[in-house]
Amino acid sequence: MQWMHRRSGRQQLLVLFLQVVQSVGYWDFDGELPKWTTSFPDYDCWKDWEPRDSTVDWRHLRLQVEESFAVPVWRNLVAEQLQKIDFSKAYEILVDQRLPPCFLGVLFAAAVRFGHCSEGELCEMLEIEVLSQVIQETFRSTRVTIELMLGSRWPVLAALDSIRLPAFYDDPELSCTEIQEPTLDWVGLWQALTSEADWFHGAKPLVYQRSFQANWKAGMEECPYGFAMVSLWKLVICAETQAECVNQYAVIIDNMLRERDWQEIACNSWGMFGFLHRVRATLKRHEFRLDFTPTELNGALPALDEALLDSDSEKKSAQMSPSFEGVLKSVLAGIP
Repeated sequence: MQWMHRRSGRQQLLVLFLQVVQSVGYWDFDGELPKWTTSFPDYDCWKDWEPRDSTVDWRHLRLQVEESFAVPVWRNLVAEQLQKIDFSKAYEILVDQRLPPCFLGVLFAAAVRFGHCSEGELCEMLEIEVLSQVIQETFRSTRVTIELMLGSRWPVLAALDSIRLPAFYDDPELSCTEIQEPTLDWVGLWQALTSEADWFHGAKPLVYQRSFQANWKAGMEECPYGFAMVSLWKLVICAETQAECVNQYAVIIDNMLRERDWQEIACNSWGMFGFLHRVRATLKRHEFRLDFTPTELNGALPALDEALLDSDSEKKSAQMSPSFEGVLKSVLAGIP
């Protein structure tokens, strides 16, 4: 009887705990609006709590990509998936102002494949055009930001930086090498940011040059990509020191992604994506991955029964995430 009473007390407390969790799982505004359902974006395509995609196993592809940061390996991996990745369908979804499933994976694959085609791989013009359109339309989405690409495990930045188009790289107008009396020493800035030496101290005197600070609007019009690199330099410093100022510089780059030709951005001599790829490891704070299932975070929890309370129950492990199981153990640990 005493054992039954202890079990009953634990059940009552667990019921109360589940009710509290469920009560904050959603808002229904007293029936005035439909229930608000939270969205838990799976940017890195882990799909821990969802059925695997029937066509492309994006998680497996990303894990393979992460094993080797070598562009030739990436090209082979993407080539193996070409029959499964429907870039035309992805483009249709993007034009409809939506994002395809695992859109960062699609963006990565499109960039890798485009780079392969641009360096001699036999690709039809229609394929190259569709790949370019997929990248362009992805950049135009308001959900795709430079901060998102910095935080993702998909090496999108490195894939974009690997594309070589001489028409853009050698363009003196984009590189700002032939400007008479420039507002800033753009050539010196380029050398500081693209060298393997200390990019921070090399660019600092130029970034904070008084004459440039007084005429920054003229500098932005004079050399848009050089000015973008100044903004990225400041963004990185903000991210490492005072994160609340990151957005004021990130928005400059995000607007550039939406308004300009992606090939011009990726392939000019400033190497914007390459610079960001070099520093991303020091800026990334956390994973785009859930510790709890979306249903748990929404307050839709498993039914309470004896098996749920049994620490050795296989049923319990199948119904809840390890993190939520740990929460239950913590709640029940001190109950007599």
